[in-house]
Amino acid sequence: MREKRFFRVLCLLQILAIFPLTAYCAQITPEKGRVEIKSDGSGSWTRIDKATESGAGTFVRTGFRSQAMIFWKDGTKVELAANSSYRIEKDDADTSVGMKLFSGKLKATVNKMLGRKFEVSTPNAVCAVRGTVFEVEVRSNFTNVSLYQGQLAVSDQQGNQRLLEQGYSMGVGANGLGAPRGINQNAPRDTGAINNLKREVGLNMSKEAVLSAAAEEIKVAEYQQGKVMVDVSGARVRLEQYIMRPADNQFKLVTLNERNDRLDYFYYLGSFNKTLPADMSIALGQMTGCAGSACEYFMTGYETGRSNTIDSVHELASGGHMVDVNNNSDSADDVASYFDSNMNAYLPLGSGDSFYKTFYDNYAIKYNDVTFLNWAPVSGSNVQSYLVGDASGINYRYIQNDGTLGAFNTGSPGVNSDKNPDGDLIHEKIKLTYGTGKYWEQYDNYLVNDKGKIATLSDFEGFRPGTAAGNQTMLQWNFEQVITCNLFEGRKIDLVIEPKTLIQSGLLK
Repeated sequence: MREKRFFRVLCLLQILAIFPLTAYCAQITPEKGRVEIKSDGSGSWTRIDKATESGAGTFVRTGFRSQAMIFWKDGTKVELAANSSYRIEKDDADTSVGMKLFSGKLKATVNKMLGRKFEVSTPNAVCAVRGTVFEVEVRSNFTNVSLYQGQLAVSDQQGNQRLLEQGYSMGVGANGLGAPRGINQNAPRDTGAINNLKREVGLNMSKEAVLSAAAEEIKVAEYQQGKVMVDVSGARVRLEQYIMRPADNQFKLVTLNERNDRLDYFYYLGSFNKTLPADMSIALGQMTGCAGSACEYFMTGYETGRSNTIDSVHELASGGHMVDVNNNSDSADDVASYFDSNMNAYLPLGSGDSFYKTFYDNYAIKYNDVTFLNWAPVSGSNVQSYLVGDASGINYRYIQNDGTLGAFNTGSPGVNSDKNPDGDLIHEKIKLTYGTGKYWEQYDNYLVNDKGKIATLSDFEGFRPGTAAGNQTMLQWNFEQVITCNLFEGRKIDLVIEPKTLIQSGLLK
């Protein structure tokens, strides 16, 4: 019974612990004002007033004081500013995305973890992405490119190319490439896109940038909690946590931990199959699965980031779809009971009763920008199980001693999972080692109250998750996760996450 109670408590931590949290057609969303689209060969423009799926050959234009967002299911997004004209040139799930900006301005945030090529062309320049966040503006016959994160290869029409470094901008005109200049010394004439960028919490940001971005995001948060507490090591932590919707089909959970000498933060950005309802908890409450039939709302992809402003862990999943886990080829993922929020109780499932959960066709995780693990479907897409070697399953790749990914399904990591290394204390330690152990990652998970006391099994005697009494118990505790890795050079990422916003939003039940 002691072990059983422990595992029931740990199941509450799954959404925030490490876990394997698409034709890639674009979704065009009108943010404000007038947004119109048309396809190749069509002479008429059509105004759109809701998210619209589209792909290669689609033209998009925005009017005065208008704005559009273009999303891909791997988390890549493009923000199209007012008075802009744009075309999706190529949109291939496996190889590349290409687009052309005829006039106006765009800002792109690109997820490169799954290896697709991403290019933006203008009438006189081509930008090949090697980084993550950049801005392109076209006025008359002049292009200005500004890079905020990563690296960007910029080419002109004469065949010249230059690698633009983070924090620099470059002009491209009739005479070709200009000289790179620091963004601070060459601020764009319209700083709106930069201000928008600063309002987005992401990886590879300084402490000041994270706090500035969070201050703006909190203004539109739908759930928010802040407090001061003590962590497992006895350090005082100022905790801020909020949930917002960056787009009509997305939610974003952000947690900030500010200590005297450091800032640790976590974000979870999830994309759903359709527009979220006004009450976001309706959709978030379906993330754990649905009995009887597929969920109305399910995730098509997600991105998570954990950072101490020096080290980072970055996850990316795409190709999310519903799978009846009780009737697929893998009996290990069967679900015997589920929590029914309408009944406020756990209900049993009989043999063969359907239970649908979200499976992802593609997944990758990086530590300090080094990929430790990824997977892809065995064949095609729409995997139905995570079994290796199963025709409907997936292929895994793991990091080797030389830092590269090995052949599919070879060199699986060694796992040292200690469910209770500290006796009665609720502390789970998971360590994965790769190859001969040169590369490794470790997660120490705790439940801790605001005074720094680690929960014990007796604190959860008779605990029933999802019930009113169970939620009241959880409100007394916080989830703390300490991450270490061979690439962190002795540093750690130490994150405390409080349960109130998770319970209110439906993420925890």
